[in-house]
Amino acid sequence: GLVNLGAFPGLVAGPLSVVGEVYDVDEATLKRIDRLEGVGYGLYIRQKIPIYNLSGELQDESVWTYIYGSIGDIIKNYDTLMSEWVAHV
Repeated sequence: GLVNLGAFPGLVAGPLSVVGEVYDVDEATLKRIDRLEGVGYGLYIRQKIPIYNLSGELQDESVWTYIYGSIGDIIKNYDTLMSEWVAHV
């Protein structure tokens, strides 16, 4: 699910799935996104995850996503877990 970090959401492992978009990017763009997401500083961790279509069927490929790296800071606030950021803002 997503947790509310104020100005932006953080993806965490949990009981909710998250609907999102998948983009095909080259390695150079992926490294720029890593910098944007603070991967080198532990804010987010880039991780491969399985994906499902809207019918709930597992797809043959996995995708990169960014998992919130400071989960210890918000683990006590799981009541803020969301499945849609757009619906939140």
